[in-house]
Amino acid sequence: MNRVHRTLLQKCLYRKLYQCRGCGSIHRQQRTLLLWFGGSAKCPLCGGQRVTRAIKREPGLVLYWNPINLAQALIGAKLFTCSRCGLQFYDRRAAADDPAANHRATMVY
Repeated sequence: MNRVHRTLLQKCLYRKLYQCRGCGSIHRQQRTLLLWFGGSAKCPLCGGQRVTRAIKREPGLVLYWNPINLAQALIGAKLFTCSRCGLQFYDRRAAADDPAANHRATMVY
């Protein structure tokens, strides 16, 4: 993977861009602010979507703190653990692999 130079717009949207030497595909690392918008919970450190719901705070893992995360914790957001980097964080959205998040309510007459 080689680093790729970013345009001005790409600098606003992405922290880093990498291009694969073999296939030429581009891997993008989004900025942390953009990770708070979207349909499913994402790790604020690495951007990974493979997160699991944590029942309680584990003292051995690092807890991510910033003003947005603190506000989400105060309003009752769920605690998640990233399987890639082991970071714990609060998020109001459901995990990507959560079947309850993909369930759509239907009206019964």
